[in-house]
Amino acid sequence: MQQASSLQDIMNDIAGGNSDAIKSQLSKAAPAPQKMDELEAFIAIDPLLANLNKDYLDAKNHRKALIAQFGANDPMVEVALDMEDSAWCAMQTRYLELRDQRELMAKAQQIMLQSERQCLASKKKEIEKERQRQFELYLAFLKMIEKKKEKERRFNIGTFEALFVMMIFKMIPTDYRSSFNQKLAAA
Repeated sequence: MQQASSLQDIMNDIAGGNSDAIKSQLSKAAPAPQKMDELEAFIAIDPLLANLNKDYLDAKNHRKALIAQFGANDPMVEVALDMEDSAWCAMQTRYLELRDQRELMAKAQQIMLQSERQCLASKKKEIEKERQRQFELYLAFLKMIEKKKEKERRFNIGTFEALFVMMIFKMIPTDYRSSFNQKLAAA
């Protein structure tokens, strides 16, 4: 069994340019592609927005952890909620700034379109796999039916032959006896 690579090993492969290792890790971990929304497309384009989004998600997770640990009425939860709101506003402000730039908006739309195409291609591939699986099941079912019919046909032919042979042998001894008994009686 192959041991899972650590994050450090994966990072070393990326830094070293080992594309085979990167592709194998991505193929293991990559779920089916999902359609990207506009915010995700801008996050892919703009590193500042990506950092602000990360800060927001960290603040949100921190708030949830505090609520789970100390309860919703703890004063630290209120501070964490304010930090989350601040991170959300900063991210949304940068997002709106990016939307005003036509070039970046065009890039984002191109990324979203490419993402949608990938989703459609993935769905098409899954549908084709399912059709192939159903076709293989259908062929296996037909083979099973054919084998059953062949077995029944062999049994019917064998039964008919056996009955025919028994009928022949039954008739022959009856004829011999009757003619033998008549010959004995005549003698």
